[in-house]
Amino acid sequence: MKRSKRIVLVLMASASIAACGSDSSDSQNTRREAYATREDCINDWGDPDRCERQLSGYYYGPDYYFVSGRAYYFRTGSQDPIPVEGRTNFGRLAPGEKSPRSSHTLTSSHISRSGFGSSGHLRSGG
Repeated sequence: MKRSKRIVLVLMASASIAACGSDSSDSQNTRREAYATREDCINDWGDPDRCERQLSGYYYGPDYYFVSGRAYYFRTGSQDPIPVEGRTNFGRLAPGEKSPRSSHTLTSSHISRSGFGSSGHLRSGG
């Protein structure tokens, strides 16, 4: 019986795509802290450029997530994660720990598909 090489190639390609799709770096849930004052935000993040005033009156820190116990954040308009410095108050928090200065936390889905030439960002409050 003759076997088709085409079926083997399709199966191999499907397995490769599935493996890429399950990579945690491909899709990352992020959070964003909301602060009642600009000073609280700056105290946590160490830089006024990381604090953004919203129409609601709150100041939001940057989108962030944890990998292997280390926090990373995104600059506004950027898809490149930056490690949070350990010298900032926020950089000293453990994964899942809430800053005492934060009023509440928003959750997001930050999706980056750098290997395929496209990227996106979806934000939802929570």
